Amino acid sequence: MKKIISSTYVFFERQNIIIIYLLYLFLILTSSIIFCLIYSSNYNITDENSNIILKNIDFGHGQLIHNFYYNGQLSQKFNGIDFYLKKTLALPLLITFLSKLSLNFFFIISFKNLIIYSLYFWVCFLFYKINKNNFFIFILLLFTPLFVPYNFQVSLNFNYEDNLIAIFLPLIFLLLASKKDKISYIILSALLFLSYFCKTSMFFIVLFVPLLLIIFEKKNLIKFLPLISAVIAITVWGSYGLIKTGKFPIGSSGSTINSYVMSFSFNENFNKFYPKYSTDLIEVKTPDRMINNEWDFYDYYKEKNSIYLKNNFEQLIKDFISKLKFVFFNIHKDGSLDLNSMSEIKISNIMNKIIINFSILTFLIFIFKHSLFEKNILNNLNYRNNLYFFFLFSLSIAPHLIIWATSKHLVGITNVCIIYVILQNESKIEKFIKSLLKI
Repeated sequence: MKKIISSTYVFFERQNIIIIYLLYLFLILTSSIIFCLIYSSNYNITDENSNIILKNIDFGHGQLIHNFYYNGQLSQKFNGIDFYLKKTLALPLLITFLSKLSLNFFFIISFKNLIIYSLYFWVCFLFYKINKNNFFIFILLLFTPLFVPYNFQVSLNFNYEDNLIAIFLPLIFLLLASKKDKISYIILSALLFLSYFCKTSMFFIVLFVPLLLIIFEKKNLIKFLPLISAVIAITVWGSYGLIKTGKFPIGSSGSTINSYVMSFSFNENFNKFYPKYSTDLIEVKTPDRMINNEWDFYDYYKEKNSIYLKNNFEQLIKDFISKLKFVFFNIHKDGSLDLNSMSEIKISNIMNKIIINFSILTFLIFIFKHSLFEKNILNNLNYRNNLYFFFLFSLSIAPHLIIWATSKHLVGITNVCIIYVILQNESKIEKFIKSLLKI
């Protein structure tokens, strides 16, 4: 058995990177086809010719993508109002672009995943070459998004933005943890730009990560590129909103439906449903005044949420603790639409909670071993990487503690945790591999 493992390792290590890349894509393609077969057999997403029914795409994207594909309009009706800023545009534009090539469901999902995982592969390879890692570390990084079954399924999905965040977030951390060169700064800047258009919860990451780079990294002009990219992204989305709606969307108003979504959390029945049942089952009061446009809609629920905050602060603290427990300790299935469903333990949830808590424990041990008052501490790459991990984790979790977190929301940061643990134990892993293979 040991000889088989050793020969397999040596075989792949000696292969041309293109061969490894093609094998990796074959794995992703096969998984995508299996995903499509399962999904299309359970949901009404395709017609009799296996073409995707765009309006049936879930999580508020269907009508937007349908309208853009057939009518060329990036808007959708919600509560009788035209919304231009209900959803950020990365996922709708990607699905629409692929649909223009072919409406075949299998083609769209497979091509989407091949694009995203190709990006993931080559950034991992760049990290491997720049940092001169052991080849086995490179392989571990490649399989990070595939390690937990549920996480892999989320990355293959197409309904919600988290399928992109599941890959983009670990790539951002990988580039932060790498030795920096011009290429890594350019790719990181591009990822931050794209991430801003994936989901409004990425706002703090896109804004603060460039500032951390300016503080932590050596003096050179290229380190300002991610900040420039972030400013451009904020300006582009804000200008689009200004042109379409007359107001500049930014922060919590990056999506004009955010206040409505928050009203599910700022609700007296929230704790009766969350986390076992879907928050979609919570009844939210409809506006009791004239709503003329999407900003009226946003302002109405913003006012309602402010009133709820003043009158129910103690309950919100309890709900906050409930969300915190979910992030670190929940192992049961969440978000069920069936009020009669049983409490079901999910193996993937167990794996994810072990990963998250072990990564936090690893961080705390590192911090206790290293004083913040050591001289030239920021010159230590490993110390900077630990700080990057801490801030990325905090900035990723924070929006979900304000609104709420579901299992799919945590996939991206869980993948970051896996990479963090791998890099923190890199020397031990290399030592183990060498002893196992005697090389």
